[in-house]
Amino acid sequence: MSKEFKHESLEITETIVQYLNSIRDGFENGQLVLGNKFEQFELEPSNNITMKIKVKRKDGSVKVSIKFQWEEKLRSKKNKMEFSLLTTAM
Repeated sequence: MSKEFKHESLEITETIVQYLNSIRDGFENGQLVLGNKFEQFELEPSNNITMKIKVKRKDGSVKVSIKFQWEEKLRSKKNKMEFSLLTTAM
């Protein structure tokens, strides 16, 4: 799976509100799923999240960036090989 996913599109306000509500619900439920028909990222936000908001105005255009960052919890893999140390007495 890719380590990066980007999305850009022209949307109406109602659709932006739906996207933001979905992201809010994901934070509330502790699981965000972002992606498209080709790939998905299943994210589990921690309780300590850094949020950055940046607003820029230039020549009649406005840009708003919202970023969230957190440390991922370590997950144990289902197919992880078990390791054991075998000793034999001589």
